[in-house]
Amino acid sequence: MDLCDAGSTDTSLWTHYNAGERTYCGNTFPDDMRKNDKLEHQVITPTTKSTSHDVPISAQEILDQGILSQQDWDQASLASCLNSIRSHTLQDAMHMVQHQFLLEGSC
Repeated sequence: MDLCDAGSTDTSLWTHYNAGERTYCGNTFPDDMRKNDKLEHQVITPTTKSTSHDVPISAQEILDQGILSQQDWDQASLASCLNSIRSHTLQDAMHMVQHQFLLEGSC
């Protein structure tokens, strides 16, 4: 399983979104997005491996299938969020922390 975070539509998210999917890895997106748009906030986009490509999976599916326990998911998603924060400027990081952790309670 891979845990990636997306901050724009310039990721594998775009391939699925452009094909008409509005829910990707358990995240729902509006109808009016364009390629390279910045997302309102970072989202976690987990995938599992198949023989030929990555397969999108939601957090709930990860838990339901027993791929990770709730505790392991919480730790992995937090690590993904923290890794994302490290890659942003201090100003962007502070906005992300305030918006994602305080207002939404998750990444």
